[in-house]
Amino acid sequence: MKKILVTSLMVISILSADSNITIIEKASNIVDDIGEKSSNIIESIKDTTTKLLDDNKTIEIDAMSLYNKCKGCHGSDGKIKALNKSPIIASQNVDDIISKLKAYKLGELNNYGMGRLMTTQTEDLTIAQIEALAKYISKL
Repeated sequence: MKKILVTSLMVISILSADSNITIIEKASNIVDDIGEKSSNIIESIKDTTTKLLDDNKTIEIDAMSLYNKCKGCHGSDGKIKALNKSPIIASQNVDDIISKLKAYKLGELNNYGMGRLMTTQTEDLTIAQIEALAKYISKL
């Protein structure tokens, strides 16, 4: 963006020498043009995203691979009390798991003194990944 503004100012300087339009008018026109082009780019991205959603093209999330991070504390089957503190997570309700994982991700939950550890484990997960992981855990 900085390069665009610098270039714009250079063009304004060159054009202002032999024109009846003031520098402020020229600058205003260039800023408007930049804004319009930015809006067009944003609309294009929105259109592409909508088309992908409309075409039912979804990104598949490998919940089993996501769970690999959890195995060290919760066990490969989710039936180990993490650090002998937390309840067994296998077969818990999907919505409860989602709610807890989201709260841990945001640093708003500290059940059994595990808040900081769980925040670290969940902070990079997207909402879609949390939902896929919760469904996987609920079926263990």
